[in-house]
Formats: sequence, structure tokens, C-alpha cells
Amino acid sequence: MARAGVELYPALLTAEEQQRLETVLTASTELKRCYDLKESFRDWFETAPTRQVAAERLTEWLALVQVSRHTIF
Repeated sequence: MARAGVELYPALLTAEEQQRLETVLTASTELKRCYDLKESFRDWFETAPTRQVAAERLTEWLALVQVSRHTIF
């Protein structure tokens, strides 16, 4: 089972946790696409140097979500 808080940062997963994540994501292409979108959101959110850059990246990310056609987003 993933440790609280750590599951939000895949780079910090143990080898066992990483293997479990890969197994789950391999089992469902839709889940993998959603996970990748979530990770891309986290990446730009954490690295945007200014609010303006964050707003631009959000607009780009929302366009990716629309193209993905996932109703969950």
C-alpha cells in the first residue's frame, strides 16, 4: 500500500509501489491517459514561475483535456 503523501510524487515511490503503479496503469489505457494528464498538470503547476505563466499553461493543459475527451475531467 502506498504511503500517505508519497503517492502524489511518483519519483518517491518505492520499487514495489512503482511496480504496482505500472501494473495498474498497464491494465487500463484510459486510466493511463488520465494519470498522464494528472501528472502533466502537477508538473506545470509546480514549476510555473509566475501567475501569468501558470495561466498560460493551464490554458494549454485544458486544451489537452478537451482533446482527450475524458468525461472525468
